[in-house]
This record gives sequence, C-alpha cells and structure tokens, in this order.
Amino acid sequence: MKTRKIIPVMLPVVLIISAFFALTVSAQTITSNETTTASVVSKIPQPSYTVNIPETISVTTTRPLAKYENAQTDRLGNPINLKERFTVSATDVRNLLNGSQLKITIGNLGETFTLTSGTNTIPITLGLKNGETDSEYTLGSEFALFKNDIDLLAGQTNSKDGYIQFNRAKISAGGTYAGTLTFNIAIKGAN
Repeated sequence: MKTRKIIPVMLPVVLIISAFFALTVSAQTITSNETTTASVVSKIPQPSYTVNIPETISVTTTRPLAKYENAQTDRLGNPINLKERFTVSATDVRNLLNGSQLKITIGNLGETFTLTSGTNTIPITLGLKNGETDSEYTLGSEFALFKNDIDLLAGQTNSKDGYIQFNRAKISAGGTYAGTLTFNIAIKGAN
C-alpha cells in the first residue's frame, strides 16, 4: 500500500522539475557537407551613475575692502581672500568598461569665471582640495575622475572637494553678485 501512494506523488514532482528546467532550443539540421551560421547575442549594460553637484554655492556676505588689496587680513584679522568649499560626488556608478572612468570638468579651457552685479564684476578663482593641500584649478581641465563603486577600496568614495575663492579687495561696489558654473560629465576611456 505504501508503494502505490509514493509513486503517484513522486511522478508529478519529477514532471514539474523537468518542466522547470526545460529550455527552448532551435537547431538547424545539416544533412550533408554544408556550412551554417549561428547568431550570438550578448547584451552589455550601459554605464549608469548619479552625479551630485551643488545647486548653489553661497558666498559669505562681505563688504568691499579696497584699502587691503595687498594684505592677507583686514584690521580684525579676517582673511582678505575668501574661500567657499563645495563637493562633487558620484553614487551608483556601474558598468563603466574596464579602465574607463567618469570624468568631471568645470567650464572650458580658456574661460574665466566672474560674479557680476549689474556692471560690476568680481574675478573668481576655482581650486581643488587635495587632502590638506589646496591648489588652483584651471577651467576645462580635469576636476575629478570617478570609478565603478565596486572598484572602490574600503572607506573610499567617489567624491572631490573644490572651492571658489575671491579677493574682497577686488569688490568695487555693494550688490548681489551671481555667476554660473558649468559642470561637464563624460566617460573617459582607458588609455
């Protein structure tokens, strides 16, 4: 009696398993010495990423200090050159081909960046934060290179700190000054 009950239960399970693993294969039948071709298709996913760029970089409210043009600080000890830091980062960086990186540049080579208020302008310098060292940035040059998240070492992130800097002694008049930075994003292939 037990044998009869086990066989009907096992048979449907075997049929379900074989149906689950069934593959559809279309083959060509060759009946003589013929040449045939087969198509091979592989879908390679497109690179994907999210780049986070600050919507605004707020500059500390200040006032013109023309008399301190060649000084490092004003009479109160405040720096004449003001720096406002910003961070550019990338998250969910995937599917960059081997050796490729996500390249971020700001502006174009040969450009200068200024803040304007009516006809008044303030020249702005951009810079890079490299560890504890700051260095001047040339518009249009490489600001940051980011790689696939999976290739980052423990504790690493795809982020780069920069700053805008201006000399308060270069402010000729009060007003609300504004400017626009253009961030360019491209995939840089392996060299």
